[in-house]
Amino acid sequence: MSDLSFINFNWSEGVFWVILAVVSSLAGRRLDLMPRIFWHILSFNFVLFGMSDFAEAYYQVSPLESSAEWLFYWKLFCLVVFAFCLIWYLVARTQKK
Repeated sequence: MSDLSFINFNWSEGVFWVILAVVSSLAGRRLDLMPRIFWHILSFNFVLFGMSDFAEAYYQVSPLESSAEWLFYWKLFCLVVFAFCLIWYLVARTQKK
């Protein structure tokens, strides 16, 4: 059994987030619960989050290292957008009931 290296793990994680972007984009076309802009924002944010993992693999830095402060803020921004989307979804869901 081989261990995933730091670089391979981040590449795999980046691919995972990009796949989720495609899935959320396709789901947005089928689900009428949320407006189309919601799905665009969510999908774009998944791509951004995946790109941050690609950058992490390329530069071989962790967002927790002091030299990678820019990566920390990039990931933090994406997490804030995910939280915003979650709140938006929960509010919309409770209003539809």
